[in-house]
Order: sequence, then structure tokens, then C-alpha cells
Amino acid sequence: MAYLDKREVIESIFKPDLFKFRIGELSKMTGVSTRQLRYWESKAIINPLPREGDQDARVYNYEAFHKVQSIKYFWMKAIR
Repeated sequence: MAYLDKREVIESIFKPDLFKFRIGELSKMTGVSTRQLRYWESKAIINPLPREGDQDARVYNYEAFHKVQSIKYFWMKAIR
């Protein structure tokens, strides 16, 4: 019987590619303003997914969500 390592188990359950958020949703989930998100995007700190067709809204993936959460965490820790 073959055993899966922890990483394989997590990847089989949690597929980060399935998580996509518009800029407003990302803002609400993280508590970071859309203005701040756009600023970080202009500095290439976070990157939206390529826009598909005539899509106007910025769409971010789980990696961007994780980066925003991490930045906010360390930023809040630094100002305490």
C-alpha cells in the first residue's frame, strides 16, 4: 500500500488554482483597501491574474491573498 506524503494529501484536497478573488473581495477578506492593493500591484508586490476577454476587474489568486495577509500581519506586528 502506497502512502501519500503530507504535501500530496494537502494538494489533493486544497487546490489553490480554484480560488480567485476580485479586488473588492480581496479587500474585504483581508481588511486592506483597494487603493493599497492597487499600490502594491504598481510596485509588483502582488500581481493580478491575466485578464480574460473583455474582463475589466482585477482578479487575484490564492498566492496574492496569502501575500496580502502576510504583509498585513507583519505590518501590524511592526506598529505595535
